[in-house]
Amino acid sequence: MDRLVFHENHKLICWFPTGELTTDNIVNYYLAMKACSWGPEANRFCDFSGVENFVLDYNKMQSLVRYRQTALKNHKDILLGGYCPNDVGYALSRMYQMLIEGVGIETFIARELEPAAQFLGVSLALLHFDGD
Repeated sequence: MDRLVFHENHKLICWFPTGELTTDNIVNYYLAMKACSWGPEANRFCDFSGVENFVLDYNKMQSLVRYRQTALKNHKDILLGGYCPNDVGYALSRMYQMLIEGVGIETFIARELEPAAQFLGVSLALLHFDGD
């Protein structure tokens, strides 16, 4: 189950995927950002702490970057903060960070929430999911 939280007053979209993370989950996340009227100006936060299985590899990551460049081509000059305390997710997030360079997104991947909040310039409270 993927959970999205839209903080319009802060121009921030937070994504909290859980369980298995696949290319389909990520494409659905991209589509939700595309559907958001203020999405092109919104910074993003991805919390991968609830993901138990990352079903991604280098080729899938490259494909996602190409898809993102086409589907969200007007989403530029934004910040993307990522939080992933586990080794596999952190490594995959860093790989995505390197692949996405040069497309108008400044990324920061952290193993703790506080540095991600500082990077995004928001309160730590905004980076917590309050639902069930």
